[in-house]
Amino acid sequence: MRKILSIICVLCCLFLFSGAAIGDTDIYHTPTKEQLSESEALKVATAFWLELCSVDISEEIDAGNYTALFGPGYQWGANTEDDCWIIEINMSADISIQPWIIIHGTSGHVVYWQYEDKEAKISYFGLLRNE
Repeated sequence: MRKILSIICVLCCLFLFSGAAIGDTDIYHTPTKEQLSESEALKVATAFWLELCSVDISEEIDAGNYTALFGPGYQWGANTEDDCWIIEINMSADISIQPWIIIHGTSGHVVYWQYEDKEAKISYFGLLRNE
C-alpha cells in the first residue's frame, strides 16, 4: 500500500510540475523603425560571412534558404537583453558551411557567430561584441 501511495505521489508531482518543464517560449516580434529591418540584417550577415570565411551566402538568401527571427538576444545565447536578429542558413544549403549569426537589432554589430564546416565536421564560433 505504501508503494502505491508513493507512486501516486510521484505521478501527481510530475503532473503538477510538467508545466515548469516546458519553460519559457521564445519571444519574437517585429522591429521598430529605429531597428534593423530583416533586409538590412541579411546584408550585414552576407558581408560578415564573405569577410570571415570567403563564403558568399547571397544566393542562399535570394533563394529564401534561411531563417531570420527577431527578439531578445539572450534567448539565442547572446549576452544581451537587447533585441537581435538571428539568421541561420538552412542545412540543405549548397554551401560549404552551416552558418548562423546574431546581429544586434539597433547597432547592426555582430554579437555572436557560429558555423560548422560541413566537410571537416568542425564547428567554429566566436563572441565579438556585447552592445
